[in-house]
Order: sequence, then C-alpha cells, then structure tokens
Amino acid sequence: MPIYHKSKQLWALIRQPETTALRNQKQKLRRELLFLLEPEQFHFANFAQFSQAIIPHGRFSVAMDGLRFDCMFAPQKGEHLFVVLSGLRTPNRHPIPKFDRLTFTHLFPGSVLYISDPCHYLPAGPQTAWYLGTESIDGLNGLTQITQHVAQSLGLSSKQVISYGSSAGGFAAMQLAARLKNATAVAINTQTHLWQIQPARLFTNFVEKCFPNKNNPSVLAQGDPQFNAIVAIESSPDMRCLYVQNTQDFFHFKQYFVPLCAHFKLDASLARDRAGPIESLVYEHESGHGGEPREIAPDIIRRAMALADE
Repeated sequence: MPIYHKSKQLWALIRQPETTALRNQKQKLRRELLFLLEPEQFHFANFAQFSQAIIPHGRFSVAMDGLRFDCMFAPQKGEHLFVVLSGLRTPNRHPIPKFDRLTFTHLFPGSVLYISDPCHYLPAGPQTAWYLGTESIDGLNGLTQITQHVAQSLGLSSKQVISYGSSAGGFAAMQLAARLKNATAVAINTQTHLWQIQPARLFTNFVEKCFPNKNNPSVLAQGDPQFNAIVAIESSPDMRCLYVQNTQDFFHFKQYFVPLCAHFKLDASLARDRAGPIESLVYEHESGHGGEPREIAPDIIRRAMALADE
C-alpha cells in the first residue's frame, strides 16, 4: 500500500539527525501522504451548508466569513475528539493546507480533526496568525463552530474535546478550549502572549497584515488582551490546560513558561505540577523549540485525557 510505505519512509527519516536535505525530504513525504490519504475533497461554501452535512472522512474545507478552513477528519474509536492545530508555516517548506502531526493519527485514542490556519490564504499572509483571523473576521469563531459541529456529529460534548498544538498551534489550542468553555487544551512549547516573541517580525508582520488598526508602538510593545491566552483561560474557569514545556527551548521556557507558572501558582522547577485547571509537564530534549518528541506523545495524550475526564 502506498500509504503504508510512505509512512514507513517518513518515520525512518524522522528518527535520523536533522539536516536540510532530510527536512525537505520529510516535507515532500508529508505532502504525498496528505494527498494519498484524501481520495476525494469536499468544499462547503458556508457554515450553514456544512452544518447540514455528514462530516466527510479525509480532507474538506469550509468557507466562513471570508476565511477558508482546510480540515482533515479521521474518525476513530474513542470518547474524545482531538483537534490538532498547526504552528508556523515556512512557505518554501510547507504547502497549504498545513496539517501538523499527520503521522500521529493512530496515537490518538479517539477521532482526530486537523485544521489548518485559514490566514495562510490571505494575500502575502503572515507565517502564522495564531488562528485569530483579522480585525473584521474572528478566526477563532470559525474554528470553534467547526469543532462544535464535528463533536456534536460524533455525539460528544465540548468537555470531550481536546485541542492540541505546539508553538502557535498551542496558543490557538488554549484559545479554542476557552471558547468551548469546558474543553481541554494541550499547549506545547507555546506562547502565552504574542508580543515579545522572537523573532519579533512574526508578531509585527501579523499585526500589520491582519490587525492594522492595532499596528502601533503601544500594542507592539505591551500587547492587547486579544493576543493573550492567559486572559482567555481566566475567562473560562471550566476549561483545562496541559502546558508542556521543553527545558531546552530556552526562550519559551524563560519568556512564557516561568511567568505562566508564577501566575497560576505552579512550581516551574518540578517535572509535573497542578494548580486548579492548569497542569504543567516538563521534559528535556535537544530538539529545543517546536513539537514534542514522538516518544513522549502517548504520555501527553494520557494526561490530557485524564484532565478532560475529571
């Protein structure tokens, strides 16, 4: 089977030390897997049309308020829906749509919904928009509505939804769980607020292109509540969050993880701690910033499910 062989090739490459050639080869294999997994594509012209449809297996897209949400749905046995969100997109390496963790599908004990950031389609769009959309279009609203409809079609409540992502995808996972009110977020090596990010151009380009009325020195230096995931968490006391941090991701550890722990009364020196709706999980890996090593994903998923089932 082509899918089996491509997956096997990709997994063999993932286990090798990273080089530019290997990275490009992995991206090519991921693209091939993406289209091998999707024998047929569905496009819904609006959410009303989507809300009346049976959720397609594989790839589909939904147009909402001027944004296009590309999705991939893998129905599986289990009592949870995992919504996997993507991080930063490098145009010459990542095609649109960008679905992260496609090779993790079988690790999730439940149905999996991959959703790509719709702002990648904007003219000269930013490398990431954290699923926030634009000043005139609330991207998180579309993300929430699509997730709710898929969960309901599976007979699941919002409490059984686990949003999952790293870096920009982790920020969006927290925002989505907060919008759903009682869902659980898995946020890995992520930002809790968007200003002071490195490199700074990621945020400045996003604000310039997507929120031009906030493109001023005050917002760029001190931020805005709309760009703060801690504000979103505190607005939704019934949500849960598993915040996963690599100690070798030095910038995010110092800039985001330690302040988050102080804010929620967690001990940043512990491998694992819990305070109210937030649980921290620390690991050490030479990969630095980005997604979690595959070998620790099953433990992360188990802990997230335990939070969701409380």
